[in-house]
Amino acid sequence: LEQARAQLSSLQAGLELARSAANQADRELLVERRRASEAVAQAQAFHKRTSEAEVAAASAVALAKEELAREAAAAAAASPSPEPLARASLSASSPGSTPSS
Repeated sequence: LEQARAQLSSLQAGLELARSAANQADRELLVERRRASEAVAQAQAFHKRTSEAEVAAASAVALAKEELAREAAAAAAASPSPEPLARASLSASSPGSTPSS
């Protein structure tokens, strides 16, 4: 009977150690899950900011293209027609010749 009690006591001590280890593992798992959740939240926030920046950049590029097109149209409307420019360019490049009419 004493031997059975000693074995029981030993088994209870082992069980208590196992419970303690399991509880510690549970606490560590909770900490790791919390860290993982925070990492996921940070990654999602980064993705959102990146997506917003991409949209803003695409919008800025589109606006810049529109502005360039307006400036080019305004410059074309303000400049003389291409034919007189071509004639002036020809006469400037060959000093002895006269432009044809």
